[in-house]
Amino acid sequence: MSRIYEDLDMIRKRPGMYLGALSVSKMHTFLDGYRFAIREEAEQVVRIPFQPLPFWLFGTFVARKYQESACMGWNRIILEQVQGDEKKGLELFFELLDEFRGIKMSTCFMAELSAENVIYHSTSEKTTKYCGGALGEQRIPEYLDAKKIYKMELDKNRGFVLVVEYEEVFCVGGIYVAFVEDIFFNEEQLDAYVKSCFGNVLWEVEFEYSMNPKPIVRRRYVKEDGTVGYWFI
Repeated sequence: MSRIYEDLDMIRKRPGMYLGALSVSKMHTFLDGYRFAIREEAEQVVRIPFQPLPFWLFGTFVARKYQESACMGWNRIILEQVQGDEKKGLELFFELLDEFRGIKMSTCFMAELSAENVIYHSTSEKTTKYCGGALGEQRIPEYLDAKKIYKMELDKNRGFVLVVEYEEVFCVGGIYVAFVEDIFFNEEQLDAYVKSCFGNVLWEVEFEYSMNPKPIVRRRYVKEDGTVGYWFI
């Protein structure tokens, strides 16, 4: 189990001791600090399919459930549901956390990236890119060095998640998927995004999960000096 879930289980038993008050806003502030403190620590080592989902998808889950924008922040969305009552908001947070942790994958499709997909990703203007080098002089394809991609369908019509596999890690979500709030509303939306990144890919239903377990990260990126960095939460 991921460290953050272990720590949340501990906080749940005595929230006042850790948060200073029974408050969902205090929980949000605490987790912001938590995220900063462990930003360079590896997440759990997993195989696909993995459960529970990475905690960084929780905000999108809450936003989708209440049909709000994830930009609001899950704490504000929760407070809206309880008329601003901080204590009830904290209780609802843990209820939603339990629901989120129970989400399962109903189907998983896998596509091994071909040489054509790699070339497309490196050369197409449609590919999402990020700024590398001084003042963003270098535009680097977002999923450089990717080996495989997975299309994970979540149960109960909760949407789809894109997982990108590299030699050393799995990447789920990430800053440049944020415009769809990390969880795609439907398969067509995910397929359109994948096509913009890699061109046409050949999806296969993935029944065998024999790959080696790897750390799961929010984002992988190439630094100016050619080394690789990660966001772990």
